Amino acid sequence: MPGPQSDGSRTPTGKVGKLPLSLRLSKNCQQSPRTCTSTTSSGKANGHVASDETHNRCSCPGGADAGNTGTMKSLANGILRSFSSPVASPTSSSTSVGTTEVPGPIGTTLVGDESLLFTRDPMGYVRQKQEMYGPIFKARVMNRPTVFVSSNDGVREVLEANFDCYSVGFLDHMKEVLGDNILFADGEELSRLRSIIEPLFNRQSVEACMPIIHQLIKKSITTLPVGEPVAIYSHFKTLASELSLALFLGMSVDEIEEMIDLVIQLGKTHWHGFISMPLRFLPSFLGAGFPQSINARDQLLEIIQARLEEGKLRITGHTDFGEFRDSEEAARHVLAFISALIPKAFGSLLTSFCLETASREDVLKRCREDDQYLDDTLLEVSRMWPPFLGSRRVSKVSHTVQGLFIPENMPLVYMTHTANHDESVFPRPGEFSPDRWANENSGDRDRVFTLGSGGRQCVGKVMVNILFKECARALLTNWRWEVPDGQDLSYKWLPVSRPKADVVAIFHER
Repeated sequence: MPGPQSDGSRTPTGKVGKLPLSLRLSKNCQQSPRTCTSTTSSGKANGHVASDETHNRCSCPGGADAGNTGTMKSLANGILRSFSSPVASPTSSSTSVGTTEVPGPIGTTLVGDESLLFTRDPMGYVRQKQEMYGPIFKARVMNRPTVFVSSNDGVREVLEANFDCYSVGFLDHMKEVLGDNILFADGEELSRLRSIIEPLFNRQSVEACMPIIHQLIKKSITTLPVGEPVAIYSHFKTLASELSLALFLGMSVDEIEEMIDLVIQLGKTHWHGFISMPLRFLPSFLGAGFPQSINARDQLLEIIQARLEEGKLRITGHTDFGEFRDSEEAARHVLAFISALIPKAFGSLLTSFCLETASREDVLKRCREDDQYLDDTLLEVSRMWPPFLGSRRVSKVSHTVQGLFIPENMPLVYMTHTANHDESVFPRPGEFSPDRWANENSGDRDRVFTLGSGGRQCVGKVMVNILFKECARALLTNWRWEVPDGQDLSYKWLPVSRPKADVVAIFHER
């Protein structure tokens, strides 16, 4: 799997050779060492520690690097915010829920905070803690005691059996940036919004939009320059932005060409609100990103509202938004759908697909000939290279995860990436093997948590999978590609997983 090495060194830029991506990366890796109740899905003990094979399969960006600077600033700012925003402390008690505490020291306020250690090398940090305490441990992050869950069984329990035990982390800050929407809803409100939105994103709705989807894919993918370097992450991110404008705003191809540069720039500025301090009065070097983000949010909402008033707004072709409480609620959800978050995630998936398959002619040939094998290949890319390492929750009630006690008000980080690479579920987890889905992991498709699971599963999961496949199919139909030697293929992990460098590929006609 693509994971940073914990010794802090970086994968050198140099001649990489023609090995597949995961093998090229592994050559550079060095090993470092109301009450809710539920049961584990498999009964496995909490003490699982990744094997030497798991350590040695990683890409190892390691250490602090420029790619993580924004997120390091965000976490440092988060520590400062914790002193100005009073929060309830985790409630520790011996109850019938369970008395076995999560292992690991939580240090002292500020002095014991490990936010920067985590941000510099998140995968190495988690692996080291796993070796010391097991796959569920606690530490002080964002100046708060925080539980990390990294096993597949544990993450599944958090997302499925225990999903209603949590609220979303960073709730107040993110709600101001994105507005009140389904991302932050709980209970009956979450159910209400899912019942409205899921039909907009189901297979029937997406397939009704195939004409413009194919137009945009053809413009972006079938017209790639022949034999010239293409910065694939940037290219695919732009394609995803264009698809967002078509699917969520109802724009035509001509309207997209007119608006795309403005929307991308606003989306980029808006995105920076996620990694900036929410204090408008701070000097620019400390907090200017947040007020600029709010201004960008307001401009995006103006575009959305204008299309609503003109009767031009379409969400996957639908024009009737009567089930939303009002037009403002509909607009807030469209804002979330066209935010930079989705293009970044989609660009990450397509980039990983190209990098992982570039030198695997046998895989590409089978993908062209066998539709099920193409599905398995895309699932394997998604398993190995999830765009987001994980997510954060805050417990609303005391409960247990894998038999360990989680008190009320405790922040919890679940690690999607490590869950997707748990060797107790996925044999040889660092090996790219689409065949696993027809063999040893044929019954484990629901153990890949890249798009979540349970009550908070990505509401657009069906849509994402359809678009991922359509783009991959267009690449396979029109091109063969190579990744030139001498590039740094190691990954940065925060805020979105992708190559640290602006990696290029060269496309040749078939």
